Amino acid sequence: MGFFSSSSQISRFALPSLDVADFKERLTAFAFQDIEKSAEELSVGWTSIDDMDDTTFALTPIQKGVLYTWALRIDTRKVKPAVLSRLAKKRITEEADREGKAVPKDRRQEIKEQTKLHLLMKTQPEARTIDVLYAPQEEVVYFFSNNKFAVETFTELFEQTFGVELERLTPAWLARRLAGQKRAEEVFEAGIDAYDAPLPTTVPSLFLAHLLRTAVDGGSINGVHLESGGKVALEKLVGDGLEKCTVSGWQGDPMDELLIAMADAKRISAANLTLNDENTQESWSASVSANFEMNVKTPKVDVQDKEDLDGVFLEKFFLVERFFQMWDDLYKEFLAAWTPALEREIAAWANRLAPGKQDEGKEVGATPDTRAV
Repeated sequence: MGFFSSSSQISRFALPSLDVADFKERLTAFAFQDIEKSAEELSVGWTSIDDMDDTTFALTPIQKGVLYTWALRIDTRKVKPAVLSRLAKKRITEEADREGKAVPKDRRQEIKEQTKLHLLMKTQPEARTIDVLYAPQEEVVYFFSNNKFAVETFTELFEQTFGVELERLTPAWLARRLAGQKRAEEVFEAGIDAYDAPLPTTVPSLFLAHLLRTAVDGGSINGVHLESGGKVALEKLVGDGLEKCTVSGWQGDPMDELLIAMADAKRISAANLTLNDENTQESWSASVSANFEMNVKTPKVDVQDKEDLDGVFLEKFFLVERFFQMWDDLYKEFLAAWTPALEREIAAWANRLAPGKQDEGKEVGATPDTRAV
């Protein structure tokens, strides 16, 4: 799923400044190298966003309007373990029969490596590209994947290419960007992401809960009307284990289950949401994790001249950009309004609406406070 897909994974990175004078030269210095006629298992490098084989960027320009566009190409070649095991075993058996004795361990390993090399030479690499957009006016790089290996490969190659380290816009980094260092530290306490914590980080999890509460109440924030996309994942630390649940659907019992889970102080680890722009009446759907890993579906591109490829491209980017403008406005408003009592307030709100919960935990202070986890 790339930039032009109706639904795309998107990671954002802060890039305050970048010298674009020799942009093309830097990309071509780290361009993708073909491994089709070799036995290499992996090759990564830059290529054109329009043509994965245009590694010299000769066919289409890198710059489209104010944007710089290119792609990360990753080719992989793999041998199925079962195939390798079967053929290596056959070759070892044949050699043992010829020699009339067991094949030594070192020789067996050598045969296995030779067999793997043979199979790799006969296997075509699988190619994939991931689109990259740099918007200098926003000081943001958009990378159209959330895959861990792809993201790590991208950031490492970007640093090698441009000599600049990217900062991924995680919830804490985005809070610094939107609300300033002081407020971000107040909200996040330590001022950093607990990215590998057993539970989703409290603040972004509460932000998703805040948005869902607004959606349940049928409300809008800053001209954005919110709706649930019908799927919410929640987690809670119970003893030494992690209790997880996923609520699907939005009417009837699934809604009750969501409210019961929120009343039970389960943290939201991911949610599907719909953002409706009340000015344009356009809608964006997003699947968002508590680490702000996103899969975004934009409205359809509406351009009169479909042959105007740059116009289509820029209109699509406008829709992506508009989603993040709305998302950042919602997050900025949340950061300004956040208080330490918010988690208990949301649990108490869910308690009031959840069936069978109205008579439980009427005192807000009785609701478990898991912020310290």
